Amino acid sequence: MPRKSQHPMSATWTAWYSGKEFSSNWASGNFPVWNASLADLRGLGNPLNILEIGSWEGRSAIFFLEYFLDSSITCIDTFDGGQDDYGHNAADLPVIERRFEANLSLYPGRVRKLTSTSTKALAGLGEEGAQFDLIYIDGGHDRDTVHVDSLLAWPLLKDGGIAIWDDYEGGRSDTIERRPEEAINLFVASRRGQIEILHRNYQLIARKVSDGSRKTGMRSYMAEMALRSLRLRRVG
Repeated sequence: MPRKSQHPMSATWTAWYSGKEFSSNWASGNFPVWNASLADLRGLGNPLNILEIGSWEGRSAIFFLEYFLDSSITCIDTFDGGQDDYGHNAADLPVIERRFEANLSLYPGRVRKLTSTSTKALAGLGEEGAQFDLIYIDGGHDRDTVHVDSLLAWPLLKDGGIAIWDDYEGGRSDTIERRPEEAINLFVASRRGQIEILHRNYQLIARKVSDGSRKTGMRSYMAEMALRSLRLRRVG
């Protein structure tokens, strides 16, 4: 059986993490998708303002800081694991925040850490009038948390900016309340004139469209999926 070839950027991505410490790796499988979906933002040549909800040990934050040179990132995390502490990492929870700080120490002045629940932090950023070019939603993974994070984060995204939702197709063995798919479907369907779908698989990636003039063939599909989810819940 032929060996699957590596992505041309794999060596570069690996080098970004040299000398850093991690207890897990949930992000690197997304790097090829991010590379393809975020190229337009990278091509702007301007320093980007990035928001990440759920940072853990900083692996995804490092990708964004290296991929978008001169960018800055705001990272929101309780650093206590919350409901998604993944039992096998429970012993690491006391050192997660220190590991995050050590891993991001090579980016002075470019990282703002908010040790907080996402609801409180997002509300505060809204009051500040903060605006971001890229928002990565990867905090709590239950339906209601993802719904609230989406509602609070969307006004912080600039027109033309990109939002990434993690685990869109994840947790299929969990109950509907404990996975994010329904919340993301409902949110996307409710913003049908403001969203252009760029990628839909394990993650969902979308661009914010200001006036609805850019259409997407996924709109009717997402609306139908949202309605289907509601019907299934009523039947159940």
